[in-house]
Amino acid sequence: MPAPPTEPRASRLAGSQQRFFEALLQPQAGVPADVAGASEAQRLKRFSVYRNNVHASLAAAVAARFPVIERLVGDEFFRAMMQEKRQPAVRT
Repeated sequence: MPAPPTEPRASRLAGSQQRFFEALLQPQAGVPADVAGASEAQRLKRFSVYRNNVHASLAAAVAARFPVIERLVGDEFFRAMMQEKRQPAVRT
């Protein structure tokens, strides 16, 4: 009989979900270990498609919320700015 997990199931799930969320928004985080695939290349491809869909949906939501800004700066610039990593404000 296997030993019971040391961490409650809900806590493990919450941790897995948090790592997945962080990896969606931070490409440098890599592919979370919980993403399944026959090979590392397949895992990367699967997660990359999912990440791209999330980013496209977020970009569409921002464009829908700020249509005038998008028209003023142009679609290409608007989309490029959404790809930029947000830097935290420096307080002095």
